[in-house]
Amino acid sequence: MRRDGSVASEIFGSYMGYVEFDGVRFWDIRQQINYLPVDISKKEKTTKDGVFPLVLPSDSTYRLDSLTLEAGNVEDA
Repeated sequence: MRRDGSVASEIFGSYMGYVEFDGVRFWDIRQQINYLPVDISKKEKTTKDGVFPLVLPSDSTYRLDSLTLEAGNVEDA
């Protein structure tokens, strides 16, 4: 809506199916490429150069409780 109350654009749909702006479909889930998940083992996280490909700093395997549990310290984990 504009400040004067007139309609600026009509939006229909949702992220679950499709999104249309003024009757033009901009996105449709049925047309998306279905990528298969890729397993990234701990061995693949570092390279010779120390680069961390495909792994974000927020990756759950970097959580302190997970690392402590993996090290065998159940009480501190």
